[in-house]
Amino acid sequence: MTEPGGSQMSTTTRRQSLERAQTTVLKPKQKLQLSWRSLSYEVKLRKKSTKQILSGVSGHASPGEVLAIMGSSGAGKTTLLNVLSGRANRGATRGEVTVNGHAVRDRDAFRRVVAFVTQDDLMLETQTPREVLQFSAALRLPNSLSAAARASVVEAIILVLHLEKAADTVVGTPDKGGISGGERKRTNIGAELVTNPSLLFVDEPTSGLDAFTAAQVMATLKELAATGKTVASTIHQPASEIFETFDNLMLLHQGTVAYFGKADASLDHFGALGVRCPPHHNPADFLVNTLMRQLHGDADLPDFAAAWAAASLPAPPKVAGCDAPANLKLEGGAPSWRALLELVKRNVRNYKRNRLGMRARMGQTLFFALLIGVIFFGLGDDYAGIQDRQGLLFVAILNQMLGGLMNVVMLFPLERRIFEREHAAGFYKVWLLLPPSPPHLHHPHLLHLPSLYKVWPYFLSRVLFETPLNCFFPLLYSAIIYFLAGLQV
Repeated sequence: MTEPGGSQMSTTTRRQSLERAQTTVLKPKQKLQLSWRSLSYEVKLRKKSTKQILSGVSGHASPGEVLAIMGSSGAGKTTLLNVLSGRANRGATRGEVTVNGHAVRDRDAFRRVVAFVTQDDLMLETQTPREVLQFSAALRLPNSLSAAARASVVEAIILVLHLEKAADTVVGTPDKGGISGGERKRTNIGAELVTNPSLLFVDEPTSGLDAFTAAQVMATLKELAATGKTVASTIHQPASEIFETFDNLMLLHQGTVAYFGKADASLDHFGALGVRCPPHHNPADFLVNTLMRQLHGDADLPDFAAAWAAASLPAPPKVAGCDAPANLKLEGGAPSWRALLELVKRNVRNYKRNRLGMRARMGQTLFFALLIGVIFFGLGDDYAGIQDRQGLLFVAILNQMLGGLMNVVMLFPLERRIFEREHAAGFYKVWLLLPPSPPHLHHPHLLHLPSLYKVWPYFLSRVLFETPLNCFFPLLYSAIIYFLAGLQV
């Protein structure tokens, strides 16, 4: 009798903790309604040509709802998400993007206050989900928050994302074991939730997952939207159970809109155009396959983009609290010394758990030291010995130089995408306050900068961590060669 009662008490306690986390830690600071009209985006190609990726795209995303952006591969789903979030900066953007009815003037500031969850789960395989969240919280939350407050944010996110059982399991890799694919996705989402963003962009959260795990991830996004957040997500042909959870749906076709509105009304819209979904058929598969048929020249299908362009765009619903301009003021992040400390700690933890890499480096050092030492064993003091010493020094120095370069060439590319994601999300913020510009300058904005983003904490942490290793292994290497070859000081 005690066990069932204890289980019920545990369930009740968890539900109360979950509700408390959703209403305190993850309650949106401000409700944001995103709207865009006649949005176009083109990029320059070689030979001075351009490519139009988006053309005349209009729509909106409201608090408390999940907007799903669907379409065939190459339709412009991820590009639209990048443009809306302010991450697309390589092409020319035209059109209007508003938040709560006010135009977004500072796209860089907007990009830094919203959250963008990448399609790939970019995190070190030697970390645990708890450590991933703690690292994000330590570098991105305001310095005014105490360590206990940051820890409470991390625990609340673990609870909301249902990561309790996997919180202290090493992430690993899909082919070598670790946490499951769904847990990796939720951890990736959690790393962006530590700042409690009001607007969340998610790129392909169900890619590579089975139907059940994908449904769990989408249910998590639905729970986040229920707290008052605005969630916009791209998705590629979801299962019918997932499709039913969408509030709004945008269908993209060759960079234009084929449908936008309530997800459950999309089949009626296509039916009115003479294309009906067969009974007991997945609506998502039907919609995407129909667009693909038109793309491949099916003359029996109407022009869906033209039909939608002729229709009236649904007006954004009136949402309480979505009338004030968006607050794009950054709350600040960790000071540079804490960012440097956290990065060094992560590097040390990564090397301690990545024993194979350390053993390989030790084995490489011993192998080449013994090989060169045996080849030049017992050098004499005659003229031939002097020439051999010159060859030994050349080979030994060249081997160490190339070995150091190869460590950088082979290791940094593995972390490059993680570094790029963290840098884009504002992990490595260094505030540089400058005095106001003198009034006589013709271009005062050149000196009056509110903040500068730099990445020197990341690179300095690599230098501080690698320096002891780059001293120890060459010393071991040199000591072995010194005694085997009979060198003299």
